[in-house]
Amino acid sequence: MRLTFGWQVSTFFGWGIYGLNLALELRRLGIEAVSGAPFSRADVAVDPLRAEVARAVADRSAPLWRMIDQSSAEMVEVDGPLLSGLGRDLLCGPVAPGRYLTSKGMMIGVPFIEEAGISAAGRRRGAQYDLLIAGSGWNDDVLSRAGLDSTFIMQGVDRSIFHPAPKRGHWAGRFVVFAGGKLEYRKGQDLVLAAFREFRGRHSEALLVTAWASPWPWLARMAAAHPGMGQPPIGGDGQPDVVQWAVDSAVPADSVVALGPVPNFQMPHIIGEADAAIFASRAEGGTNLPAMECMACGIPTIVSANTGHLDLLEHGAIGLHRQRPIERREVDTTDWGESDVEEMVEALEAVYHGRVTAPDCTLPTWERQVGKLVNLVKGL
Repeated sequence: MRLTFGWQVSTFFGWGIYGLNLALELRRLGIEAVSGAPFSRADVAVDPLRAEVARAVADRSAPLWRMIDQSSAEMVEVDGPLLSGLGRDLLCGPVAPGRYLTSKGMMIGVPFIEEAGISAAGRRRGAQYDLLIAGSGWNDDVLSRAGLDSTFIMQGVDRSIFHPAPKRGHWAGRFVVFAGGKLEYRKGQDLVLAAFREFRGRHSEALLVTAWASPWPWLARMAAAHPGMGQPPIGGDGQPDVVQWAVDSAVPADSVVALGPVPNFQMPHIIGEADAAIFASRAEGGTNLPAMECMACGIPTIVSANTGHLDLLEHGAIGLHRQRPIERREVDTTDWGESDVEEMVEALEAVYHGRVTAPDCTLPTWERQVGKLVNLVKGL
């Protein structure tokens, strides 16, 4: 059996990490994985064993990449089942500029929708798929409200990489708060910075470690909406200057560490040094993979109780339940939520004083979740 998925393999962003773990688990199941979007060795920073799998996927996918590059048609047809990544209004992402994949075989849509509104055209697009696999319980509800049937299969975690481990003590004497996700309005980093500012005012040893770098730095230009919080300044390299943003927000520079791009494979070494993790997303189409990985590492993980994050509350995440509705003209913010900064500080205080600790993580593994996906495909 061969299964093609219409996105990259990478260790630097969410879809790419999904692609890598999908490829790894398909290999375990004896299924040939083909990536519709070209990737290089530089995109996949992993150990030699995983690198071998990634190279095999690249070799197997190369003929398709050449066909896409040489095609004059918008739609390029593949053999066998095709997984297509879907975003806003169930639009399919291209595998190359102006190029999309289709198949005479089974068409499977994998939506991670950040806006609840689905238009009539979006419903028609969704109805063309033989199967829709929702990335969160919230997305499953959104699709149901639009009259579309779907199956919820959340992402997994690789427990061989993300698991509780002793701290190295790199920031000994500091109370380390980790925050991840690409810097943008939807992810709520302005709220995290505002809450940390207040928390650090009570605990001078507090340290905020951010993994907010992404391949889309322009999203940071309008990341802030919290009252009194300015927009992140952009450095000479075109990337947001997180430390300067903190300083401009009255957080001392020595209380913030801003990490650059970090391969997913290396993240446990950073996450494992944290005492708490916090994610104040205003909306999540999926279940927020960085938050899941923090939970798997045994870190008390605080998340906004809205949209895709609601699934994590069932697996031991600490919820921010004071969610204010959001109204923005340019996007459909139905079901989005604005976390209360005071509640965020209270949650950090609860972890600091030991009133809240991380429970045993019950999140599923990639092995289990990809197995579910494959069984669905075989069943059809």
